[in-house]
Amino acid sequence: MSLRIPEFNPQQRVWHRTIHLAGRLASPDNRFAGWAKEVGVTHGPLDADEKQEMIHELDAVVACLYGLNQKHLIHIFETFHEGWDYHARLDATLGHFRAWKKRAKS
Repeated sequence: MSLRIPEFNPQQRVWHRTIHLAGRLASPDNRFAGWAKEVGVTHGPLDADEKQEMIHELDAVVACLYGLNQKHLIHIFETFHEGWDYHARLDATLGHFRAWKKRAKS
């Protein structure tokens, strides 16, 4: 069995947003300054709310890249997050997911 990897398409805004979010989240301090510059993001600490919001959006854009629909995304949260209350994170992620799906249609 093989794992499907989304094909890179530089014309898709969702790819650029994925790179930005992942790069920014991965650059929490000065140790990552050079790398962050190469990726085109700033580096440094994020406040907790901003970081969490970026994680929610990253979950959403990656779901879009994999071609998931809302039902798939809900299923992932329901089955891979057993034992903890995932509802707030799912709700936030779904908000971003719907916004990105709407952008894709326009």
